[in-house]
Amino acid sequence: MTQWLLQLWDNFLAFLGLARASERKAVPQRAVQRPPAVKPQQPKPSATPSVPTVKEVYAGDAFEIKASTQRNAREHMYREEKPGSGELTGPTDNQLKLIFSTRAALPVLAGAGSGKSTSLVNRFLLATNYLDVHLRHITVFTFTRKSRRDFIEKLVEESQFWPTPITLKEAEASVRTFHSKALQLFRAKRGRDVAVFEFLKDDLPAVTSSAEAVTAPSDVTPPSDDLLSEEETDANNVDSLVPGDLSRPQLRLLHDAYTARFSESSTFRDVVKALLKSSFLSPPIDKDDKDAIEAVRFEKNILRRDEQFSAYVEADWRERGLWPLPGVRELTSPGERCALTVDNGQYVAHGYIPSIDTYVVLGVHSEIRDAMNGFGRTTPVKNFLASKNKQALLLAQCEQKIRYVTDEEDLAALKKQLHWAALPETNSAPKFKIRVPGERRLIPVFYALFTFGQFAENLAVDPRTLDQLPLLAKGSIEEQFARACAEYYSSFYEALKARRVWTFNQIFRALADERDVLGEMDAADLSPVQHLLIDEFQDISPAIVKFVTAGQTSLWKKSGHAIQPTLIAVGDDWQSIYGWRGSSPKFFMDFHKYFRGAPKQALQLNQNFRSSANIIRAAEDALIDLRERMEGKLSGVAASRYKDLPTPVCQVTDFKSDDVVRIVRTLLREKRHGERVFVLSRAKLDATAKAVRDAFRGVDESDLLVTTLHQSKGLEADYVILLGEIRYVGRNLLRNGVYLKAELASGAHGHERAYDLAQQDEALRLAYVGITRAKQFCIWFAEPKSEGVFERLPRRSHYSTRATVADVTAFVEQLASKEGVQAQ
Repeated sequence: MTQWLLQLWDNFLAFLGLARASERKAVPQRAVQRPPAVKPQQPKPSATPSVPTVKEVYAGDAFEIKASTQRNAREHMYREEKPGSGELTGPTDNQLKLIFSTRAALPVLAGAGSGKSTSLVNRFLLATNYLDVHLRHITVFTFTRKSRRDFIEKLVEESQFWPTPITLKEAEASVRTFHSKALQLFRAKRGRDVAVFEFLKDDLPAVTSSAEAVTAPSDVTPPSDDLLSEEETDANNVDSLVPGDLSRPQLRLLHDAYTARFSESSTFRDVVKALLKSSFLSPPIDKDDKDAIEAVRFEKNILRRDEQFSAYVEADWRERGLWPLPGVRELTSPGERCALTVDNGQYVAHGYIPSIDTYVVLGVHSEIRDAMNGFGRTTPVKNFLASKNKQALLLAQCEQKIRYVTDEEDLAALKKQLHWAALPETNSAPKFKIRVPGERRLIPVFYALFTFGQFAENLAVDPRTLDQLPLLAKGSIEEQFARACAEYYSSFYEALKARRVWTFNQIFRALADERDVLGEMDAADLSPVQHLLIDEFQDISPAIVKFVTAGQTSLWKKSGHAIQPTLIAVGDDWQSIYGWRGSSPKFFMDFHKYFRGAPKQALQLNQNFRSSANIIRAAEDALIDLRERMEGKLSGVAASRYKDLPTPVCQVTDFKSDDVVRIVRTLLREKRHGERVFVLSRAKLDATAKAVRDAFRGVDESDLLVTTLHQSKGLEADYVILLGEIRYVGRNLLRNGVYLKAELASGAHGHERAYDLAQQDEALRLAYVGITRAKQFCIWFAEPKSEGVFERLPRRSHYSTRATVADVTAFVEQLASKEGVQAQ
């Protein structure tokens, strides 16, 4: 009865307009100068049913935009590109549909180079100039520092042509990352004495008793509209859903939670000991893995040269003082050394660990010399490939236990593991490195538990429930790791609570829960999320989807349905490339299911104002095997000044790093002022990318940017060079299990391999993103590999072709010449 009376009172206040009046009083409106003929349009009030549902929040229209308003707004968006020409340039018809949308929620499918950022900028300026939307009530969400800065610059520049220009400070306060806006809302209720885990730099906060850990008053003054706090500015620089390099205090907190759990829980001790034992072994490779299948092709050659090659490799390790290793018995006699059996062949092992019945095999050290050493003249690349093939063959086919050591870091990890395994039973937590099953990196065990839990949190799965993951066989290493992670997070959350520290994932969760911080917020607190424009929506995570929907739904309810939230989500499922950290295009592809009431069919922007037609066609060919794509999606249409350039995307398979350096030097010498060159690789440590960085250290990034494919997202250059094959191989049972628990498995991606197959799709999309960064010319240097995207592209067509280094050099010289560009 009390709840019913409160609802009735809220509805009565809303009817009188008092709820909105009080909000305006608390947040003064800024003066907006508009043409006299234009009357600001008010959002249409929503109906107020007795039992509100999510569907009704996003159903129908939120604005009424009259023809006169559209005419006035067009005057600010269409201008002469060349003064005196009389030719006006501005938004296309479909871009206008985005800008003048009246819907409460609208998904916009915007392909590469389609002008989506400019369209969102114009929508923002229309709302603040003509739709009576206050700056405090509208937020633009971007995902990275670079995309945010680019949007801010466009917003400030374009606003100069509208009645009320936007200042830089106003733009910075309105264009945010999700982390920054969430922190602002959280601080308003929890105060500033609560530390944020991602910002711990100096020392850990003191542990408080439960009596001291009181909630800060709810009337903390939020930051002003046009000035962000230092912390919110820092939050705008958080690019990833997963913390990157951690500070000493952060690592210490993670380590303390690990050691505390080890000393308190016998169950945790048992499972950590099991992880220590399993950490000695190199992770097995499935027999149907593409690397394993490829290695079988060279089996005879590997076996024929194995003894000679193994002696060569071992000699190199000895010369570096890295072998023999204490705790590992050397195998010296021919009978001992040829200990590993694959079919009818015997392969060489270099050492043996009796306590765990495990053989040690030395692989090619990362700095192995190109020298004569009884094996013949070889190259580092050929040595690496020979070692990689042997590794894949043994780990897929051999039934004996193997530790395949590939570099000095791996050897140091093995030393630590041997040390801890040799100690007597103790309550001291062992400090060793482990490969999370399905992953490649060796990392400290406590950090491995933390990062896997972060992945689960991003998918809105509580890490403390990971001991209930599907697909994991009882007693398997994956099942043991999941159980350890569940126990570890119980201790980690206790350590955070005792120190009044919150992670961003906890903040997002609290802002989506009416039983937590969200329940303490009123309509005025939630007003910054009333009108949302979200860029790159395909990269959103389940945790952030809940934050958005819960915040807007709560605002609508707490205002007595007087305040209508709106959402325009712009994305492209073909550019979703962050699934490995917890994002999913599913929320964009099924937008109407998560934002009930939104239209099922997305508005499409498929004109590409960046690239040539050949580049667009080659990029879309990379997606030919994509399992899951939006229904009814249109191909990109070239509409740039370079649309008719005849140069195909060139694929080069036989090259050296020096060849790439020479081509980059030619481009930098011949390119026009303002043109850019990108060199993009999948891995930061790509050897050719490093050679380019070393050769052009003094060159400004406005001319040459050497970065990863992921970091190039949202950027563009005239000439783009891609390095290395792009593919996903392997199997990750743990992540497949989390995908199932998060209900992200789709029909296209099956059931038990949902994450693996989604990652194979993502490899295709990553190639699409890389190629479509280019305006005029794209060159791809790679060694073709089975199941790779490079291998899928046509070898001979007018838009994509295999070429030699000499061919590419000629193309570059022609394209960079004044006669080369046909469309100026």
